[in-house]
Amino acid sequence: MPNFDPNILGAIEVGSMASVLCHGILTMQTYHYFSSFPSDARGLKLMVVAIWTAALAHLICILWGLYTLTITNFGLAPQFLGLPHVLAVGAGFGAFIHSAVQSIYIYRMYKYSGSLYIPVLCWSISAYDFIAGIIFSVTVPEATFGVQIQYLNDWSWLIYSLFVSTAFVDVIIAASLSYYLRKNRSRSMERTVHIIDRLVIWTIQTGLLTSLTALAVTITFAINKENNVWLGLFDFLTNLYPTALLALLNGRSNLKLDDALPGIRPRDLTSSGRILDIPPPIMLMDRPTQVRVTVEHDEFPLYNIVPDKSVKS
Repeated sequence: MPNFDPNILGAIEVGSMASVLCHGILTMQTYHYFSSFPSDARGLKLMVVAIWTAALAHLICILWGLYTLTITNFGLAPQFLGLPHVLAVGAGFGAFIHSAVQSIYIYRMYKYSGSLYIPVLCWSISAYDFIAGIIFSVTVPEATFGVQIQYLNDWSWLIYSLFVSTAFVDVIIAASLSYYLRKNRSRSMERTVHIIDRLVIWTIQTGLLTSLTALAVTITFAINKENNVWLGLFDFLTNLYPTALLALLNGRSNLKLDDALPGIRPRDLTSSGRILDIPPPIMLMDRPTQVRVTVEHDEFPLYNIVPDKSVKS
């Protein structure tokens, strides 16, 4: 087929398949989350629903664009084969996903630190990422491939700033959450130290995974805009964000109440009525004590531990 150009379609094809795989994992994680943590705050559950819905819309846009490229425009010469505008619409949903997931982490960082300086900085950058993504999605021309490449050259400053700032916020979030978890480690019981160490590893892995992927998008965009490798990686990154978030939320089921971290508090209250509110941490007991309590989960339980039902009072 003389008109086939693998440089245009290959990376988009691979990125689309990876996105389908990630969304399948995300859907299973979302189901597990709502099945395992029905008492989580309504605000958090609404955020999870919104993120999953946006991820589904993003995936539909990707597959629609792939269908247009491979079926509707089949046989067109490369010089007339522009990327469908629906892919740019998908970038708008991606901008929402990035900012929403980062906002959840930033809010948790604010509640751990009690300081607004770094969270406000991260929120501001995340808001810029969202605005930049929306601008990109509505200004990409639906034209030939050559015209679109010229657009990318003219607006490269916006795209570079979007990718770099995304990676920067991810690194700051991972470093800050790890720092505050390590601070709690120094005043925790010996038997809880390994739990904190595990949470630190989870946080670093999540932040590094997304930030390194964003860095890879930036590098591939700088090296060659025309082979669309950066676009395939960007589609994968968009699905990686919510997948990593749900993995952290569901990971609480592997931790036991006996090894509780700050953020679990015994109170005869329920979590209804407040949205995205976190109680202050409590002091851990110096030695194991069996008491009968009613446990209320943190209103925004990113690192909470679910009760161990095998422990009897």
